[in-house]
Amino acid sequence: MPSNLKSDVLLPPAAADFGSEAGTPKTEENSTVSFRGSSSHSNDESAVEIAVTIENSARIQTLRGLACLLLIAFHAIGHNETSGLRVAADSGYRLFTNIFIHLRMPLFAFLSGFLYACRPIRRGQVGVFLQKKTRRLLIPLLAASTIHFVLQRLNPSTHDKIAWHDIWRIYVSPYDHFWFLQALILLFAGTVLLDSARFIDSFGRFMMVFVLSLLVHLVIVSPYNVFSINGAVYLLPFFLAGIGIRRFRDELCSQIVRYGALAIFGVTMTAYVFLCLTGGDLPGRGTAWGTTIGLSGCVALLNVMPRIRWMAWVGGFSFTIYLYHGMLVTGTRVLLGSFGIASLSIHIAAGIFAGIAGAIFLEIMLRDQPSMRRVLLGH
Repeated sequence: MPSNLKSDVLLPPAAADFGSEAGTPKTEENSTVSFRGSSSHSNDESAVEIAVTIENSARIQTLRGLACLLLIAFHAIGHNETSGLRVAADSGYRLFTNIFIHLRMPLFAFLSGFLYACRPIRRGQVGVFLQKKTRRLLIPLLAASTIHFVLQRLNPSTHDKIAWHDIWRIYVSPYDHFWFLQALILLFAGTVLLDSARFIDSFGRFMMVFVLSLLVHLVIVSPYNVFSINGAVYLLPFFLAGIGIRRFRDELCSQIVRYGALAIFGVTMTAYVFLCLTGGDLPGRGTAWGTTIGLSGCVALLNVMPRIRWMAWVGGFSFTIYLYHGMLVTGTRVLLGSFGIASLSIHIAAGIFAGIAGAIFLEIMLRDQPSMRRVLLGH
């Protein structure tokens, strides 16, 4: 394995969510800190190295917390005027959801790829890797989507319910926010093939695969969106970008790349916000403009995002939050409605709080329940 895979990001156990495995033994290829000799100079180097890895880890966790906040706010408000709180198209809340449409899910995919590159598949361990991903992603996906479906059926205010006899559709087709996890499973399966065939172990081959992924992302839409394959195609460049930034940091983390990404994000995002404010035609997902915003934004945030302690703490629960925030947000909306509370601000704030705090509480409560934790959280 190439030397540029050595890790410089310290991953706490919580970082196993969305792409890495907790408890991986430290080896030459994934150790976070190396100590070179016993001289005072070596000790000084090691101390600096430790400080850098801790800061980088906190930044990754902060970004995961930010992604969770953007996602929960989006679902608390609703993706259009007939969902969620049915917020009007000219509302400031609707403007907020539109502004971040090209950053929310790309950021999740980018971080998943980054974390995968920190602890990639080992040669000869394909079966073990896929078994872990089945336990970590597929089983909780099936459990959470089933619970979500049942609660939607029992909730009289749910829009566009799926019939009981069509429950099988939620496991093979995109279903609410669970489409991302279906797509992520496909991305991991594809990455296993790419890494096993050594297609992305050198910078030149990686860039060829990345450019090809962009072309597929911009051009191809499958008429049969089985297991969110279109979602996987949409997220593929962002997932690969996360891998590349981590694996080939000498080439992709230069000052030119960092400042270039920040400048491109600033220009494209400013123009996009202007369109949002003026009511212009907004670029959709899978367009060159939207993809540029997502890619440059992910790289820029990785380099400039400050460490925010509480947001990093929230980021440690990101997988549980992703799985269960939808039903918590909906339950909060129903509860507030039963008391006659109609304020949008109260609904949104309470929904965001419930989506985060409820999921964190669930994970903490299941820590002493290994069987339920394995099924519901994949731990």
